[in-house]
Amino acid sequence: MSAAPAARPHITGVGLVTPAGPNALASCLALRAGISCFAELPHWVAGEEEDTAAPVQGAAIPAVLEVAPGTEPIVSHARRALREALDDAGLDARGRRVRLFLGHDARLDPTHLVAALGAELPGAERPALRPAGRAAALVALASALRALADGALDAAVVGGVDQWVSPARLAVLGALGRLRTGDRPDGVLPGEAAGFVVLEPRDAARARGARAYARVAGVGTALEPTAGTDEPCRGEALTAAMRDALRSAEPRGGRRRLPLCVSDFWGDHTGSIEIGLAHTRALPGCEGDFHHWHAADCIGDTGAAAGAVSLVWTALALRERWTDLPEALLWGVSDGPERAAALLLPPGEEA
Repeated sequence: MSAAPAARPHITGVGLVTPAGPNALASCLALRAGISCFAELPHWVAGEEEDTAAPVQGAAIPAVLEVAPGTEPIVSHARRALREALDDAGLDARGRRVRLFLGHDARLDPTHLVAALGAELPGAERPALRPAGRAAALVALASALRALADGALDAAVVGGVDQWVSPARLAVLGALGRLRTGDRPDGVLPGEAAGFVVLEPRDAARARGARAYARVAGVGTALEPTAGTDEPCRGEALTAAMRDALRSAEPRGGRRRLPLCVSDFWGDHTGSIEIGLAHTRALPGCEGDFHHWHAADCIGDTGAAAGAVSLVWTALALRERWTDLPEALLWGVSDGPERAAALLLPPGEEA
C-alpha cells in the first residue's frame, strides 16, 4: 500500500509509555541513549539441572505510574499513551470520522482494552483490531492507509499494546522454554509497552495548522510460507514487504542510500538469519553504512506493541533530526506468518 506524494498522510501526534519512560519524549530519549531497563522480575523458571530455578530478566513499566483502581496496569498505560497522542495532535474526534486501528496479541482477549481506549475517542468509529504479533501495529498502519486513501476517514489513530511481563504470560513463556536465562541465552527478554500515532491527510493537517512529525510513504505486508512448518525460513515474506514499502518512494538521483532501519529485532538466532536474507535482497546496491535501531535492546520484546514503539521513535527522530538519513524503513516479524514493513520520510514539502 503506497500513496502518491501529495496524498501521503502525516503523523501529527505521538504517544508512548514504556519501561524507559512515561511519555514519548522520555521513552525515545532513553532509547536513543541506549539506557537499559532490565531488572530481575518476580518470576522464576526451572533451571536445566534438577531442583534448580533461574530468575527471569525483563523490562516492566515502573509501578510509580498511576493506575486507576480496578484497572489492569497495561490498560491504564494504554489510555495514557493514547491520550498523549491525541493531545499532541490537538485532535478532537467528536464530529469527525476517526477510527482506531489497534495491533494486539491474538492470544489475549482485548475486550477491556478496547472499551478503555474507546472512552478516549468519543464518537469515533468501531475500532479495527489487528492481531498479528510483533507485526501487528504495522499491519494496522496498512489498514489505516487504505482507509485514508479511500476517503473513508478524516483521521486515523494507529497503535499497539502488549504486556509480556504479566505473571500469566511469564508462566506460559516459561513452560515453553522461551524465557532467556543463563541456561537459555537465545530466549526472550520480556517487556511491555503501549504506543500510538495520529495520521491525517496532508491537506487536513495543514488546514488545522498541525505540525507533522513524518510522512508515511507506504506499507508492505506479506505472509511467511514457512511459518509453523519445519522448513527453514528464507525471508521471502519480509523481503516482499520491504520491497513494497520501498517502492512507495523513488530515491533522489535514482540511487538509494541505505535507510535508517528500525525494527522489532530482539536478538534471536532465527530472526538474525531472516533479517539478513531480507535486507540483502530488498536493498541491493544501496550506498552508505547500515544503521539499525531496535528498542528491544533497552526495553525487551514488547510483542504487538513493538511496531508502535518503532513508529513513535522513528517519527520523533525524523522531526528532531536525530538522523541525517533521508528515509526510514521499519519492519515487524511476528512469531506467526505476518510480516510488515513501512517507509517513513521526514516532514517537508512533497515533490
